[in-house]
Amino acid sequence: MIEFVGFEHTPKNILIRANLTQIPLQTRKMYLKEVVDLKKAFNFNQTLYTLLNKKLENLLSDAQ
Repeated sequence: MIEFVGFEHTPKNILIRANLTQIPLQTRKMYLKEVVDLKKAFNFNQTLYTLLNKKLENLLSDAQ
């Protein structure tokens, strides 16, 4: 048995779009700290953060 479900009744993938900007290092650190604090407060893992973790760690350690 095969059931067809129309596109209007199924969830759509959401495309995440971003633009590269020159964000000051202090601003980046502030936002990254906010993400880390939220992860700790709500005890969750964010896939994008996990995938970029090494780069983020380098950014934070270079800034200190």
